[in-house]
Amino acid sequence: MENPISPSPAPGNSDIRGLLEENNRLLKEVKAGNDRLERYLRWNRIWSVLRLLIIIIPIVLGVICLKPYFQSVMGTYQELLGVPSTNGTNSSLDILEELKKYQQVGN
Repeated sequence: MENPISPSPAPGNSDIRGLLEENNRLLKEVKAGNDRLERYLRWNRIWSVLRLLIIIIPIVLGVICLKPYFQSVMGTYQELLGVPSTNGTNSSLDILEELKKYQQVGN
C-alpha cells in the first residue's frame, strides 16, 4: 500500500538562501532607520536641555545680580507710601510683633 498523500517538497537550498538574503536586506534597512531615529532623539534631548538652560540661566543671574537694585527701588517706593523700610533687617518675628501692636491699637 502506497501512501496516497505525498509529502510536500522541501524548499531547496536556493529558496532558503534567497529568503535569507531578503531578510538580511530588510534588517539592514530597519537598522539604518533605527540609527537615524536614535540620532534624531539624541539631538532632540540635547536641544531640549539647551533651551531650558537658555531660559533658566538668565533668570537666575538676573535675580542674583539685580536683587540689590530691586531692594533699593522697593525702599524708595515704601518711603513714598509712608511705610517704614525694612532693608532686610527685620525678621518675620519682628514683623509679627508689629502687626500685633497695630491690632491692639485698633481695638
